[in-house]
Amino acid sequence: MLRIINYEGRLIELRYFMTTSHESVTTYSTEVKLSPEDKIIIDGITPWKLENKIQQLLPALIQSRETGVGR
Repeated sequence: MLRIINYEGRLIELRYFMTTSHESVTTYSTEVKLSPEDKIIIDGITPWKLENKIQQLLPALIQSRETGVGR
């Protein structure tokens, strides 16, 4: 599933994945595309916990990228 969010004026692409192992264990992950060459993978054990983790990490991810520009 693909979702595009607007975070403080930036369009951020979120691509969601669900994987089931041969032991029938299901895991969830999201590829957060901050720019064409900057992608972060975030994992979670449920879709709800994954969404919560994204909401918590996104501000720090954005800030770390802005702080590192030009170094």
